[in-house]
Amino acid sequence: ANGEESTGVPHRDRGLQSAPPIQPLQPPTSLHPSPQSSPPNWSNQCHQRSGFPLSDLLLRVPGSSSQPLTTDLFPKMPPWLHPQLDADGRLRFDAFMELALYDSEHGYYTTRISDVGRGADFSTSATISSTLGRAVAHWIASHPIRNVIEIGAGNGALAHAARKSLPILKRLRLKLHIVERSPVLRKLQQELLGNKATWHETIHSALAATNGEALIYSNEVPDAFSARIFRATKFDDVYEELFLKPLGDSLTESWSPASDLPDSSIFTHSW
Repeated sequence: ANGEESTGVPHRDRGLQSAPPIQPLQPPTSLHPSPQSSPPNWSNQCHQRSGFPLSDLLLRVPGSSSQPLTTDLFPKMPPWLHPQLDADGRLRFDAFMELALYDSEHGYYTTRISDVGRGADFSTSATISSTLGRAVAHWIASHPIRNVIEIGAGNGALAHAARKSLPILKRLRLKLHIVERSPVLRKLQQELLGNKATWHETIHSALAATNGEALIYSNEVPDAFSARIFRATKFDDVYEELFLKPLGDSLTESWSPASDLPDSSIFTHSW
């Protein structure tokens, strides 16, 4: 009568209680499987969890070895990457990431993404609930600044929710600017926001349009920045940087001494 059974768990909560725990992915027991052995469980688990076959993933296999890994663990190298290799036949990781995400013909964000949100490529908090949009609106309303810049606006849901949640006078005064590199996402944003925003290719363009005075926000955008990857060596002041290079017709990782380090305290801090 009170919505509970012998477990003492209310009906509305029982679904949460009964969900099985997610088990972490386990690396293969051997980094060098023989040609006769079955594919490592790592591949099967990645496919089951992500929905993508292993050939579409660039895997970092834990551990290190002096021998090359089997090329079955790495994706095929697309022919259009070959002209991007440097004189040593390598591609620095940040250059690879930039091409993978933003190449005009092959980049994920420029040509392959379909949408953001339920049933789309991925979801963010802004596409699930308007809560973040209301919080952003409260923050905007507490400042006298008229210009607001969103960097990487997804499908426009956050900007739409924030604008809608503003007090009417603040909403009328608002000048919304969106920095968006993806033509696909920009089109979705324009369909949702109409003429309520101005679009820019770069943050520099947006800042110029606002005379350098604006509130700036973003949600989950740093993961779309191309990144350089370094690792320390046994020598205190020597770092190596991650490159990719062909291995047969596949890609593999290669570490080389870093020729130029970014200006960052992470390289000088005594960890």
